Amino acid sequence: MQTYSIKKTNKRLQPVFGFLTPEEDSEIRKVLSETDTALLEFATYFGLDHAGWERTGLDFNWYESGHVSISSFVETGIDGNQMISFGVSLHPTWFYDKLPTEPEWRIEAEIYADCQHSNYCGSMHCVYELPSITCTNPLDSVKALHKIFVDLMKLGTEKPIEYWLQLAGDNP
Repeated sequence: MQTYSIKKTNKRLQPVFGFLTPEEDSEIRKVLSETDTALLEFATYFGLDHAGWERTGLDFNWYESGHVSISSFVETGIDGNQMISFGVSLHPTWFYDKLPTEPEWRIEAEIYADCQHSNYCGSMHCVYELPSITCTNPLDSVKALHKIFVDLMKLGTEKPIEYWLQLAGDNP
């Protein structure tokens, strides 16, 4: 997978959204910038100064398979084996499924926590998923990405890290 900061590289968005007019591109980038700001504010809540692989917020991901997505995450924790990851992603529906007959994008948000089982597996477990959203318009999809991240951020600030960790244990 190749990952690029959308903020730093100003990569073209057409691989994810298809043809965009200059006006559509501008509106989409405005919402993506707002989401970058929210991601970095959320990271600050945990005493961090970065979000995503490229540390600037949202990343453009290009996989060897040709799949593309826009995603980011904020990770925090108590120590090296008690980590929580709050992640969001937006991808064309063909990312996992058959090719759709109409353009669509799926927006997802999940919380992962390091394994806390007595029989430690060394993996992170998905402990919470917000309902995914499907949109048929690129601008609506980035607005949905922003909204679902705000909802995820609210969950992350309302419950302590220990709450999410216990969901990845023997007695959730």
